[in-house]
Amino acid sequence: MKLSFVRRRRAHTRQLVVSLKRSEALSTRKLRWRMAHGHQNLLACDCDAKRRRLSYEVEGLTSLRGYLKRSQVSHAAFVRMLVSITQVEAWCMAGGNGCHLLLFDPSYVFVGTTWELHFAFLPVDEDASLIGNTPLVLLRWLADDKVLHCSSPEATELARRLAEFVDAQDGVFSLNALRTFVREECGEEIS
Repeated sequence: MKLSFVRRRRAHTRQLVVSLKRSEALSTRKLRWRMAHGHQNLLACDCDAKRRRLSYEVEGLTSLRGYLKRSQVSHAAFVRMLVSITQVEAWCMAGGNGCHLLLFDPSYVFVGTTWELHFAFLPVDEDASLIGNTPLVLLRWLADDKVLHCSSPEATELARRLAEFVDAQDGVFSLNALRTFVREECGEEIS
């Protein structure tokens, strides 16, 4: 799949456009499920099945990578980001979908006005190119002190504990383990 940003000057919008390759199959079942079961942490999506393109509205949002380059992150902001990841994962798994259907590359994850994260849901059938696309990749990146610049000792300590959590997972993502981490470290219960 090819990812690009498109600015529509007349409509004053910016979109993330995902163009599928011939070997990638759009899943109408997953697309219908996503449209019927929205989530506040998902980017609004428009599908052009004929052109094999998905367009996600990102106007007013900042890429996570760009946000972290320019900002120091408070403890509250860091907690909100971790809660967002856990909530959207729980939503995805509840629908019987794998975690790889969310795009976790920090360049294509977006930060909202209250530090919540927004994700692109990719309604595609199993694809080898998505195998390494897991929440652990994003969590490991967030725990990296070269990436995350914390504004408080509490945020720095949470980042350290997150790094330990990710290392303990041994490369296998577990939603239950993430829920437990968020409950114990952030004081947030995710159902």
